[in-house]
Amino acid sequence: QNALEWSSRVKQIVSSESLSIAERGDKLVEILAQKPVGVEMQPTLDDIKLWCRVYSWLNNLNQGMDSLMDQLAMWKDGSMSSASCFGNSEREVLVGLASVHMSSIVEGQEFLTPVSKNNIPRIVSELKDEILRGFDTIGKKDVQVISKKDVLESKFPMGVTIGSDEDRRMEAPLFICQCLVWRLICDRFMSRIEQYLATKNGGSSSSKKPTLKDAKAILSFCPVTVDSFFPLSDIIVLKVKKSFQQMVEDAEALQARASQTLGDCTNLLQTNCFLRKDDICR
Repeated sequence: QNALEWSSRVKQIVSSESLSIAERGDKLVEILAQKPVGVEMQPTLDDIKLWCRVYSWLNNLNQGMDSLMDQLAMWKDGSMSSASCFGNSEREVLVGLASVHMSSIVEGQEFLTPVSKNNIPRIVSELKDEILRGFDTIGKKDVQVISKKDVLESKFPMGVTIGSDEDRRMEAPLFICQCLVWRLICDRFMSRIEQYLATKNGGSSSSKKPTLKDAKAILSFCPVTVDSFFPLSDIIVLKVKKSFQQMVEDAEALQARASQTLGDCTNLLQTNCFLRKDDICR
């Protein structure tokens, strides 16, 4: 009986809509000490410890994104802000602010893909890994990544907590973080283009060749839809998404014109060969 009551209390805590993420984590920590001894039940002790860690990460992420948005708003308004020390451009400021909160981003990196997106394109995973490796954060090596597979297998209530109403109730910290990481991926891809162009002009030959297919894959993975705006979304993601869309459209148009020109040249060559076949045969 005690075991059933204990298990029921756990389920009430994780499914409660009246408790905040931090409160759920705190209550789970409390209830861990009250687990009946010598009885195996679901969720297991290891499951609950993992859930506590997920709640702790979400709470830290929430606080971190709140701080980031406050600093970004102050920087945009021209007020005194610690963001100013990172540089003057949006790109420099966003990279600098992200580096401050990189421990939370690294720990929850497997959750930074929008829940509606499956089959992550190779280029997205590759650039995201480059970004995470590139940040020199204090204690980063001590950060252990939360396994999304383990969380799912533990029957953690993902729909209640991650990427849904609960996330929006917390002013969408996870969604904002997803947008931020996508923005950094776009910036990294644009750097690849710059490096490749420098290679074509006699620079280092170590840069990887960016492709239109890669650009379209990155664009398709943008978390923002027409109804998912948030404060400062213009700085973090919207302007970059618009310029990225324009770049893809321009590249597609150029590709279409090149194909048309190649086709016209082929037809012209074939026509000339047919008209002069007697001369060619001689």
